[in-house]
Amino acid sequence: MIRSRIAVLAALAGVSPTSASHAETAEERLMTGASREAFCERLGEVGKEVLRADLPNSPVDRAEGYRYLLQRLAVTIDEVLDAASAPPLITLYSHKLRKFGMDSADAKYTVARLRSDGSYRLFGTLGTAHHIAIQLISSRPAFAAYDSLSLDAMRGTEGGAFEVVVSRERPEEWEGAWLRLDPRARELIVRENFYGWDAERPSELAIERLDDPGPAAPPTPAEMDARLAEIAEGFAAYVPRWFAPSQQVREQLVNRLGPPAVAPGEGIQENAYGSGWFQLARDEALLIELDEPDAHLWSFELGNFWWESLDYVNHTSSLNGHQAVRSSDGPTAW
Repeated sequence: MIRSRIAVLAALAGVSPTSASHAETAEERLMTGASREAFCERLGEVGKEVLRADLPNSPVDRAEGYRYLLQRLAVTIDEVLDAASAPPLITLYSHKLRKFGMDSADAKYTVARLRSDGSYRLFGTLGTAHHIAIQLISSRPAFAAYDSLSLDAMRGTEGGAFEVVVSRERPEEWEGAWLRLDPRARELIVRENFYGWDAERPSELAIERLDDPGPAAPPTPAEMDARLAEIAEGFAAYVPRWFAPSQQVREQLVNRLGPPAVAPGEGIQENAYGSGWFQLARDEALLIELDEPDAHLWSFELGNFWWESLDYVNHTSSLNGHQAVRSSDGPTAW
């Protein structure tokens, strides 16, 4: 009887018995499983993106689409959890199990997740890759590229030792390499581009935080509730990231290659990118013939609709300027 009266009074007041009580806290959401349920529900909604009617739907494309979802989710989880770690870590970025953004088969990508209010020192020994560059980026909620340094700016001592300071402001009396930490940046990515894979070796890298971030502590319920939501929303924001440009290439550049151009906000600004969508019958082949580009490095690479490189571990899916074969009449041909 008492419960009935409370329900009637709540109804007369225009509210439900549930809303009359305090809002559910992060700890309660975590303990009751509400956080997990919301997380899984959001992932399920995003997973339907690969079923869109305007996207390729062949069995191969669909299988690659679901693999793309799994890889993108794995990367998003890494991004959120690594960002919360202390001290910062250097880990592999894009690789054979984490393909996105038309990753290069010639490149080794490593990344350190940073806090925008921190100061950092990247140091180690430079390898012998054909080209090395570091750049500040953010992957969440959408990809954005910021300042970068190339090999010449980082070149160290005769033994290859180098160090770069990454911070909001250049430290007083620091005369070495410095990269301004944009407050929107979340990651420091290192790209090492190799030409002669057998002869060149990667760099040895380490990173440390120069200022004091305070003591590390286990995540609170509120923090873990927030991280689940951040992973789900980051996943939702990034999954369709490459759909529009891939559709544009598929519709406008059939069996032709668009001229290389610098894409603002995409990758290193000293790089130029071009792409095309080629349709070949089983008895046809694509011959690429060109005058040798006047570039420090250049390459061609095969990729799929989901903006992923193809399997470069088990198959030849790319060739660079070092690997290309010069024709007898002058132009380079593949």
